[in-house]
Amino acid sequence: MNKFVAAGKTGLLCAALCVMLLGSGCSLFGVVYIPDKALQSAVRASLGKPLGILTRSDLRGIQEIQAPNLNIKNLEGLQHCESLTVLNLRGNQVLSLSPLNGLTNLVRVDLGDNRVQVIEAVA
Repeated sequence: MNKFVAAGKTGLLCAALCVMLLGSGCSLFGVVYIPDKALQSAVRASLGKPLGILTRSDLRGIQEIQAPNLNIKNLEGLQHCESLTVLNLRGNQVLSLSPLNGLTNLVRVDLGDNRVQVIEAVA
């Protein structure tokens, strides 16, 4: 009986750890969590993958994301879109561009009508 209790506690601890890591936007074992649901929908539309787990490999292949007027606030997760060249985020509520830092393939970005406060992150 004690073995079952210990296994249950271990499983619960592992589940709590995964929720904590995924909730912070971290990727674990190649799985990517995008906390902003509207951004996640736009990424899924770009991939043609409406359901299922998003992986670093999935995001690495995205070249264009069209996501205007979706009330996107958080860009966490886009840092894994290493091949991204075009990003349209016009008319959203974006404050921080820090997840875009390091995306060296970006050539066209539309951030008009957002609330961006710091631009140096993508310079």
